[in-house]
Amino acid sequence: MQGKPGETYSPGAPNYCPELLVIVIRKNFYSKDDQPGTVRNVLFKNISVIRSRMPESWMRGLDAEHDVSGVSLVNLRFNGERLQTAQDAQLRLENHVHDVLFRD
Repeated sequence: MQGKPGETYSPGAPNYCPELLVIVIRKNFYSKDDQPGTVRNVLFKNISVIRSRMPESWMRGLDAEHDVSGVSLVNLRFNGERLQTAQDAQLRLENHVHDVLFRD
């Protein structure tokens, strides 16, 4: 994550591997009110990772009314190979996450 405009990514330790995709519903310093929302119909398309290991990703809703649903991962690749499952993609699907699809 950039701290300011123009800042470039610096990996730090040689084995550092930042998370790739994170969708989490929770109260944080970006929240402007007390009402949590939902995440719906998100498309991640044509993402290619080239490195020694796949970065971890995770998704988590807050509760049954404030969930994550309808996330599509289209043409997600690791070292040229298309990933077809959450397990392949190192994607943890936690509570209140539904309808995550891997597509061509």
